[in-house]
Amino acid sequence: MNDNFNVSKFSSKVRNGIGFKVKPKNMVMKNSYTMGLTDVYPEGTESCLYDVVRIGDKVEYDAGVWSNFEIAKLKQLGIYSNDLNDDYIFGGFEFGDSRNGKGDFGDGWRVISKDEFCQERYVTLINPNHREFFSFECDIEATKDAFEKRTWDMYVNPKHADLAYPFSKSYLEKILDKYSPVERSIKEVDRVLRGTLTGFGDFWLTDVYDEQFAMHLVSQEGHVYLTHNAFLGIKVLIRLKSNVLTNGKNANGAWRLV
Repeated sequence: MNDNFNVSKFSSKVRNGIGFKVKPKNMVMKNSYTMGLTDVYPEGTESCLYDVVRIGDKVEYDAGVWSNFEIAKLKQLGIYSNDLNDDYIFGGFEFGDSRNGKGDFGDGWRVISKDEFCQERYVTLINPNHREFFSFECDIEATKDAFEKRTWDMYVNPKHADLAYPFSKSYLEKILDKYSPVERSIKEVDRVLRGTLTGFGDFWLTDVYDEQFAMHLVSQEGHVYLTHNAFLGIKVLIRLKSNVLTNGKNANGAWRLV
């Protein structure tokens, strides 16, 4: 997979009636920041995030904080508890806790995928430093029921995002399908997966399997395997709106969202 971004803000010239683009020299200009090795953009210029962001880049997305209303809604569904010894629960957070988990704009949300659907282009984020806890026992029907009840729109900041959903085995396979078997072993793929998936301990991939009932787990080292009940976390994916804009990076190197 080639995830190099396309640069469209070159200066335009015309030669013999034919328009063409001139790439700027590799130099750091006043009030500017460098993108890649050769592309220089003026600070404050608004661009479509999809056009400039790369896999693994940091993004200044803020999922907000947990409200009493949201926690009450989960309790009403019977799927929330702050006691991680309870069965079939989501939790590990209380009123006022950040939905960004332990991540911030410096090391929090990162780009895990860039996709196109129905001529719309989307950037999908994951937070390596955040996981929402989930515990279960060996009962596949109860676990399926818990996942079906759980809604993830609480993570959606409507200004910038339109969808949130848990990270699944099928989504991981979709990402890997973008690479050939040879490409999967190169350092770029390793950077993408380890840089965006690891952090803050092991976590579940949320597709539910019935192999003597087990779920897929991603280890701190980035390995994926099947295991049985435990108290682990779930990673949440954020799909940003197709038209979301950026006007550069903040002091922590994360793309600001307009």
